[in-house]
Amino acid sequence: MWQFIQKYINAVQQSDNNTKKSWVAGCTIVTMIFVISLWSLYFQDSVQTLNLPETPTPITQEASILSTFTIGGKIVAKKIGSAISNGIAEIKSLTKETRSVTLQTANINFVLEELPVISPKSLPH
Repeated sequence: MWQFIQKYINAVQQSDNNTKKSWVAGCTIVTMIFVISLWSLYFQDSVQTLNLPETPTPITQEASILSTFTIGGKIVAKKIGSAISNGIAEIKSLTKETRSVTLQTANINFVLEELPVISPKSLPH
């Protein structure tokens, strides 16, 4: 199976540029659909649980490792989501601030009288 996939990838690599571009476009579309689907599922879940009061999950003695990871994953996802929303709110508040820049000229007095005179020199051609 792995050799078949490897031969197919090599065949695509040896093909013309139009075939390569179509493969890149197809893989990009499939990847974007996958990412957007995951994002929409996460968004839908976070919107549904947004207004619900947080209740602790009862712990049973027969908890499996899968249920433990599922509960932990939900808690971590909820904390990451709240951190992201807090970060976005912070960025929005920063973009609403107005800033001003004050330029001040430097008070530098050069004394040119003490410098030696440099005579111009012509460069060789």
